[in-house]
Amino acid sequence: MESYLCHVYAYYRLSVGRKYLYELNSARENLKENLLEAFTANRRIYGAPRLTHELRDSGIDVSRATVSRLMAELSISGACGRAKTITTRPDKQARKSADLSTISELLRRCTRLVVGK
Repeated sequence: MESYLCHVYAYYRLSVGRKYLYELNSARENLKENLLEAFTANRRIYGAPRLTHELRDSGIDVSRATVSRLMAELSISGACGRAKTITTRPDKQARKSADLSTISELLRRCTRLVVGK
């Protein structure tokens, strides 16, 4: 598998010209600038899905995965707006359950099992 990847890398490295790589890098840097502008314009709250829609609305065709990757490179993340939902509230007056290690220790000490009478 490793030699296959080396051959694929060598093929693309030889077939792609320097001019194309320069254009690709400059387009990527331009996209990073646009991403930062959209992020700061929206109070640094939007995550990758919303920023993707913002960039598409402004005429930049980009995928969510690309926006996510660029956000990671820029070390930015959207604000988490969802609060943790607590579905079970413990009874304050209930007795705490015994520690499982204590129960297992008690079971190890038992040498005889009594069932019925």
